[in-house]
Amino acid sequence: MDDSRIFKECLIVSLRTNDNSLIRTIDRIYKSQDQIFILDRSSDKIFIFDTYGKYQNNIHKIGQGPREYISLMDFYLDDALADEKLSTRKPSE
Repeated sequence: MDDSRIFKECLIVSLRTNDNSLIRTIDRIYKSQDQIFILDRSSDKIFIFDTYGKYQNNIHKIGQGPREYISLMDFYLDDALADEKLSTRKPSE
């Protein structure tokens, strides 16, 4: 099968990691215009890199308080709102 029927583009980006950006497993990758988001369910984090592979930040809000979650299941980016939408296991009420 021709890859161009599945992928719009193919890029090889070497990720420059540090102690805050060590990825155990890659469960999902999403590339926006200027960032790469990598879901690692084993650490309940979304790692954020620029398109050159430089680590920028992560999303990791484990806890039982407001805007926190017990575990991170999945995510998608809402391009129209430029916002992340998380699928999580919320704390029990």
